[in-house]
Amino acid sequence: MREQEVRAWLDAHGGVESFVILDDDQEFGALSDHHVRTDSEVGLTDLDVQRALAILGRER
Repeated sequence: MREQEVRAWLDAHGGVESFVILDDDQEFGALSDHHVRTDSEVGLTDLDVQRALAILGRER
């Protein structure tokens, strides 16, 4: 599961204070508040970017 991969990366790179997961996967469990689901057929959209920035902004 990708959630576990992201957790492993975060654990290996201590001190990460803010992050966004941009991925077309549907489920990120406890990390869902950091996830912006993209559409693999469309790619990254302006709305996705706005959502990602909102996530980063609330973590400051």
